[in-house]
Amino acid sequence: MKNDKSDRLLEDVLLGDEFRQADAAAYQSACEALSQRRRARRILVLSRNCALALVFLCATVWISETGLKHSHSTRTVALPSQGQTRPSEKSLSDEELLAAFPPGTCALTEIDGRKVLVFRDDEARKRFLMN
Repeated sequence: MKNDKSDRLLEDVLLGDEFRQADAAAYQSACEALSQRRRARRILVLSRNCALALVFLCATVWISETGLKHSHSTRTVALPSQGQTRPSEKSLSDEELLAAFPPGTCALTEIDGRKVLVFRDDEARKRFLMN
């Protein structure tokens, strides 16, 4: 008898409206929590991808800007030949002229029979040339 009474009581509790409402509320709450976590995860992934794209864009711009500044473009400067020097000016030898600049920033080349100082570095060109 005790067993029958317990079973009936258990059935009333499990099959009753209060249990179904509580179960439905718990299920609804769990679904909302999962939905919020999914939404938060999507926002996190989207934010991370946007930040990564922004870093990539900034790096690309920075590299292209610094690449333009350090390109090995050349500019020629004509040096007077031996016969065109003024009497008051001192003549430099090729070695003395190249030693006056930092190593690797310029080279002395001969174009059409005259010697030309060619700068390889934009910074050196701006620093040593007046125009």
